[in-house]
Amino acid sequence: MIYIYIFIIFIILFPINNSKAQTWSAVGPGLNNVVFALIADTINNILYAGGSFDSYMGGPMDSTRNIAKWDGFNWSAVGSGKDLSLPMGEGINSFQIKNNELFAGGDFSYYDDTTNLSSLLIAKWDGVNWHGMASGFYQGTGGIRTVWDIAIFNNEIIAAGSFLYIFDPVPANWDTTNCIAKWNGTNWVPLGTGVNGPIANVSIRVLEVYNGELYAGGFFTLAGGNPVNKIAKWNGTNWLELPGYPGWPVPYCFAVYNGELYIAGLGWLILKWDGFVLDTVGIISGVNAQIHALAVYKNELIAGGFFDTINGMSANNIAKWDGINWTALGSGTSHLFGNGSVEALTVLNSELYVGGWFDQAGGVSASFIAKWCDPICDTSTNIEEKDAWVRSIKIYPHPNIGQFILLIQRKEPASIYIYNLLGKVVYQKDNIISPKLNINISNQPAGVYFVKIQSEEQIITKKIIIIK
Repeated sequence: MIYIYIFIIFIILFPINNSKAQTWSAVGPGLNNVVFALIADTINNILYAGGSFDSYMGGPMDSTRNIAKWDGFNWSAVGSGKDLSLPMGEGINSFQIKNNELFAGGDFSYYDDTTNLSSLLIAKWDGVNWHGMASGFYQGTGGIRTVWDIAIFNNEIIAAGSFLYIFDPVPANWDTTNCIAKWNGTNWVPLGTGVNGPIANVSIRVLEVYNGELYAGGFFTLAGGNPVNKIAKWNGTNWLELPGYPGWPVPYCFAVYNGELYIAGLGWLILKWDGFVLDTVGIISGVNAQIHALAVYKNELIAGGFFDTINGMSANNIAKWDGINWTALGSGTSHLFGNGSVEALTVLNSELYVGGWFDQAGGVSASFIAKWCDPICDTSTNIEEKDAWVRSIKIYPHPNIGQFILLIQRKEPASIYIYNLLGKVVYQKDNIISPKLNINISNQPAGVYFVKIQSEEQIITKKIIIIK
């Protein structure tokens, strides 16, 4: 009991102040295994996470197989929660959004009741239901099978990965596509003759549109029958090489930053290409050091993977580049039983979401997903206005037994959400105008809760303690 009172005294003496909040924080309770893909639906304000998991932490097992969505308060399933699966499959590796539809690629199958066909390695979500995309793709016998990346080029969905054929239930109808194809709305169509080469596990790992051309990177030495060195570009008609590319690193990720294409992956170098010249901007080190994700956040380039240093500076698996220097993102990510790797990055509501194989981010407990906010986790752009609103919010008594008064000394409407440490909403009230609100959540057990006050333009979070 004495430890509980010490904890309560600590919280009272050192309360959360949003204007000086930690830059790393958990995303609710998180997920129960590795996250490989993230994408932000900015229209519906939803974060989608894909990977090799089957539930959110604290949730029922096998409830969100390989894909889940975060609405800012709770994790939930996408569809039945068991739509995208495959025995011994690796789950979801890639996402794309087009015309308010979510496309998911990876190592899974989806059975479409409307067509009575299984769609292998790729499917789409229209916000209500999952749909197959013809019959998807097939690798043939042996080897890795997956869709590694999905892009939009010339207003068409492009899927790329480790597969040889456009699948059909009748083997005689298989169409050779060699790791890449485009979707015409009804069927998959090869992009030329795709990629190939006398190397094991030929695959395209990453796609990016740059200067009106589609760039592809991965394990291949031929594109459209032409010699290339693990990277090529498609101009809509032909495959072309990237002149002077050394073949190292093997591209796992691309990003366009300040008008230049950044290239990173398997290998110690981070390169940039301006359309004419290749240049080295980063050198990472560590056991089997690799970069698996790049993203642009607040006019800086974020690089994530597994590495110990970048350009000689200590950085645990994640760092940012301002065009001149690299800087670590706090103390980075780590895992008790692994390297703490970063596998996916995306941005939603001025926050950088980070997924991977880790259980801590910046020293904060975070189960395979976390978020980084620079300088603070906040959607407001007016710090002076924000601080005034923080000072206007009062909660008393505190601590309390679950019955307390919330004062919001502002006139704009706000919604109130209270959620527990598992991310579950235990109280909600919308469009509050009254400056004084009597709240009763005394039916909840003792512990730490978070009160989120959300107006049209700002969000404030306060921590409260319930004692019994």
